[in-house]
Amino acid sequence: MMGKISNISLFCIGVVALAGSAVAGDIEDKLADKALSAYGGDKLLNLKAVKLRTKYKRLTNDQGYIVGEFDIDHYDNSVIIDFENSRKEFRVEIGLRDDPYIQHHIFDGENAHRIYAASKQIDRNNGRTFTSLDWRTPTRFDPFLARLLYENKEQAKHEGNGVIAGKPVEKISFRAEGHPEYTLFIDPETGLIHKMTRPHWIPGSVFAYNFIEHTHEAGIPFASQLYVTKGGVPENLSILRTADFDYDLKGAFQIPEGYADLPQGIDVSEMVVERLADGIYHAGKGWEFSLFIDAGDHYIALGGYGGLKDRFEAVQKAAGNEKPLKILAVSHHHSDHIGGTGDAFDLGATIVTTQKNYDAIRRVSAKDIPDESFIAAGASGEIAGGLVKYIDFPNGHAEHHLMFYVPSLKMMLTGDFFFSRQVEGSPKGSETLVRFKEAIEKAGFDAELFAAEHSSRVLTLADLDAAIADMAPKQVCPASWEICQD
Repeated sequence: MMGKISNISLFCIGVVALAGSAVAGDIEDKLADKALSAYGGDKLLNLKAVKLRTKYKRLTNDQGYIVGEFDIDHYDNSVIIDFENSRKEFRVEIGLRDDPYIQHHIFDGENAHRIYAASKQIDRNNGRTFTSLDWRTPTRFDPFLARLLYENKEQAKHEGNGVIAGKPVEKISFRAEGHPEYTLFIDPETGLIHKMTRPHWIPGSVFAYNFIEHTHEAGIPFASQLYVTKGGVPENLSILRTADFDYDLKGAFQIPEGYADLPQGIDVSEMVVERLADGIYHAGKGWEFSLFIDAGDHYIALGGYGGLKDRFEAVQKAAGNEKPLKILAVSHHHSDHIGGTGDAFDLGATIVTTQKNYDAIRRVSAKDIPDESFIAAGASGEIAGGLVKYIDFPNGHAEHHLMFYVPSLKMMLTGDFFFSRQVEGSPKGSETLVRFKEAIEKAGFDAELFAAEHSSRVLTLADLDAAIADMAPKQVCPASWEICQD
């Protein structure tokens, strides 16, 4: 008597169907072809334009206000893609409707532009690419992962099989230009993608994108729900997902007229080591900068962003010595700002931070750092006999945020919120900057210069005063944007 076919039997059928011959690349080609066919085949490949919208909640303990606790951020974004002319328009609203953070980007086929509606400014030719402009939003939609796999199947690698929700899946990994490595979990019977994983920069941590409840739009299926985990911990949960695969581009890609150009940006693509004074260096590239101080027979580092070892070696080379790093002081617990603590520990340095941050540093660094390798920071204090002083400046960004002052240079390292990546001009101000200036004056810091962890530029006290005098205008989500209407 014939009973129900078991999941194991289905799994075997899928493997046999895909295996075919033992020729290298055969399984990969069949999986890629199967997935493309499941998601519309030529219709997906020949799309002229699409509009994708994702509304979700982000749960984070890496960038939250209190170390070890989760914050909930609200995201709503849309991207319009013109495949024929390689254009994109990306809009995102972050936070609550009465106090949103807005981003608006347009890629015109050659260059990227960021539009600041509140201040009526445009950052032209800012280096973003067609792929990176929209935070790779299409890879949150499984049809475009199928398309990307098909277009890169020659580099794909079959990674074995598994089971998701009791159903067999085949795993296949691949790389595409401008993307990290993706591993797809594909149903061998239907060709649908149930999951995608990609590595995170934290050692051993992986993002997992779970695609569920597939629906159809214009003959192309896509997952109507998505949830994302990072290192096995919930990260994102979708609230709304829509896809218009026959989108009319009329009215899209309009760059406003009459907006002023944002001042020229600083080129931070290569490692920079700036000697600020004898034995004091500001070094880094991209978003990753630290201050290094020669303390006699060793160095002190302020700012624990990832890539610390590379910055330190660049300083040693510029200084012409091989003095060791003995102390690293970090500003706050956010994972990017403690990403270099593993390097510091490997280099034999002691880490100065608030005591509540110890476990977060161990997790992010993936190092079993003992308590004796930490120095607990209080509300204020000094490092290396007064070469550096600090205050704890709680603010809306983090419950504890150390601000470091170098008396010999009358310089502060401000961490995460007072910096400019433009060649000239002062950044816009905020109420936090008002409180910051009051705090450093109360501490008795005669600060005249301000370095940062996100820029090579050193700002001045005049810049701080100018920022406070020129507050950033309140952002408003435009009523004409779909993401601002519900």
